[in-house]
Amino acid sequence: MVFGTFDILHDGHLNFLCQAKKQGDFLIIVVAQDKNVLAIKGRHPLGTVNQRIKALESRGLGDKVIPGDNDNFFKAIELNMPELICLGYDQDSQGLEDEIIKRGWKIEVKKLKPYKKETNKTSIIRKNNGF
Repeated sequence: MVFGTFDILHDGHLNFLCQAKKQGDFLIIVVAQDKNVLAIKGRHPLGTVNQRIKALESRGLGDKVIPGDNDNFFKAIELNMPELICLGYDQDSQGLEDEIIKRGWKIEVKKLKPYKKETNKTSIIRKNNGF
């Protein structure tokens, strides 16, 4: 399972998802709700959650692509109980790992390697393209 905004689907995202896919036999992609992107990143995503889901589905990048919950960040985990959650190099794992331990879940959390992080990061791409 992976989590993200997946706004402006770029080579960094594609690399991240390919790395995650190699970690198991079924990849669930959880796409952040629009209001949560605003709350966490302080900006609106360029596409709606449904548009971002469709972009991922059209690329065949995950076996299951779902929206995150509006209020309960852990609901997708509870409903799907993955064996492994893969995070991007820039995603904070501490709160997630603490919650997994607190709830007694047997889920591994693994950070994946960055891909050209100097150029393939959404914030850099947004800035360079005037978004």
